[in-house]
Amino acid sequence: MVGPHTEDVDRVLKAPRPGPISTGFPLSATRVPFPIERSYEVKPDLQKLGNEPLLLEDASWNEWVADKARLLMLGRLMRTDSECSPHHLSYAIRAALGYFQRHLPNGPVDPAGHFAWLGGLVLSADDTLGQLAGLSMSLQEDFALMRQTDSRGLRAIALSVAFPSGWEPDTKIGKSMSVIHEPVADNHRLQAATAAMSIAMAEKGPFVRYVWTLAGSNARARPVGVDDTSALTHAEQLWFRYERQVSVPLGDSTSLFLIRVMHAPFCEVIHDQTTRSNLLAALNSMSEQMLRYKNLHHAKQLVLDAGGGLPLSECS
Repeated sequence: MVGPHTEDVDRVLKAPRPGPISTGFPLSATRVPFPIERSYEVKPDLQKLGNEPLLLEDASWNEWVADKARLLMLGRLMRTDSECSPHHLSYAIRAALGYFQRHLPNGPVDPAGHFAWLGGLVLSADDTLGQLAGLSMSLQEDFALMRQTDSRGLRAIALSVAFPSGWEPDTKIGKSMSVIHEPVADNHRLQAATAAMSIAMAEKGPFVRYVWTLAGSNARARPVGVDDTSALTHAEQLWFRYERQVSVPLGDSTSLFLIRVMHAPFCEVIHDQTTRSNLLAALNSMSEQMLRYKNLHHAKQLVLDAGGGLPLSECS
């Protein structure tokens, strides 16, 4: 973990937060539901970002950043790999900031390199931790800076994670993609593609992929190893929890990996017979290992008890 022990990190904490709207950045809809496939598979399904926005900042941006500020103050927001050279870490953060400067004129970093969404904050160019904190506090997205160091794939050299979905960031810093994905159930195809994915993420893209699960609330962070649906009694009490994952190529075997958490109430997603049928099929396609990994046993039973969905009257 990295505590707020540099002058620039302290300045980030004290900076005003006018946010994306101050620069005319287009705010997104809060929820972005997407079609549920009938078969749930863990697969290396990188898709080109195309015309989709790189960042999904919305009207609650300031609330999310306030959550990050509390963690930053406690030294629990940022993590850096102690075995990564200062040169490589500095390159990664400068490359990430430069990417935003070039591709998002109204984004978090202005053409002069100032943090526009933090009141135009100027940080020391040689203070890597300050620059990392500035980017962390500018985005609703969590992110990882990844660097290819050996055949095991990209390695997490820096993490800014405030809203994990059932995993502990402290256990992932300094780890390769293959190690990070070891706990994932049914991960054979994903692991087999690690080397190719690592090269693509560092040299091509941006790419986007989505991951979904069922949760017991719209809490921004989900506890590790806890089934937060266990106290629920009806399927309509469930929430869909989405992760929108975007990888950005930064060159020199380096990639920025953005994670945007979104929520949607069960009834907003499961609103007709087709979506109900798809959800039931997806849950039934999950192995016992996957259900256990995602803590979905109780949620699945609630959906089964509702016959794969809900009467329209209950979702109106």
